[in-house]
Amino acid sequence: MRIETAGELLCPDEIEFKLVSDLIKSRFGLVFDLGRTGILKNQLASRINELSLITYTDYYHYLSYHPDRTPELEELARQITNGESYFFREHHHFEILRDHILPRHHARSPQDPLRVLSAGCSAGQEAYSIAITLQEAATGTGAGGWKVDACDIHPGRLDQARSARYGEASLRTCRNADRRIYFEEDGNRYRVRSEYRNKVRFFPANLTDPAVADWGRYNVIFCRNVLIYFSDDAFHEAIDQFTRCLLPGGYLFLGHSESLINRRDDFEPVSLGGHIVYRKKAAGPSSAYS
Repeated sequence: MRIETAGELLCPDEIEFKLVSDLIKSRFGLVFDLGRTGILKNQLASRINELSLITYTDYYHYLSYHPDRTPELEELARQITNGESYFFREHHHFEILRDHILPRHHARSPQDPLRVLSAGCSAGQEAYSIAITLQEAATGTGAGGWKVDACDIHPGRLDQARSARYGEASLRTCRNADRRIYFEEDGNRYRVRSEYRNKVRFFPANLTDPAVADWGRYNVIFCRNVLIYFSDDAFHEAIDQFTRCLLPGGYLFLGHSESLINRRDDFEPVSLGGHIVYRKKAAGPSSAYS
């Protein structure tokens, strides 16, 4: 019997479903519990039908052994992760970056660029928001400038990010004046201007992959509204990776529904601009920031 939607599944074998959900958890660190199980079943049903398969077990075998398992895993990642984003989401974070972190960094290390990572960058709206913020703040200062790296698990989203073209929904918090300054019209879409997009580097990455330790060292990491979907183990694996990548005293920005309080002892919550961000603890007074 074919699977069409979660509501039409006829007594599916929960052991078979668990095979696939456990694979998703181990591969991507994502969990679908309580009210989110039905969402996952609908998404899996779509892929099962698309591949002309029948059961969850068929799909599990496809993901595990089929010659085309790699592109299918990439498509599955796109289906089950929330790629919705827009420019300057949680605007106060960019104000903190501009008004507090960038000036402190340039006061301490005037010749060194501020290095920022946008982790789980989706289609690039966050990364370009960071670039715009830093470019506008650093212009004319004569300081060491900035560099932005950005990564996501889904290659298709990274392709969109590199193209830097967006629709109205992505610009919904941008004023008309900002649109004219930061974007150029491209048909019925908007493209980030070259002075901002050319300074952002995009690359594919799984946040729970140990290879993240080779990315580089950063002063700031943004990872917002991503970890809320992670299992507890995957959450700590990702934070472990960020700890290794962040320089002592570096800052981690999380989404409003995410917190490290009472979960980690290698970061301390600090208030900047009236909002909480997380600073990597340093062993002594040589912290990158104070």
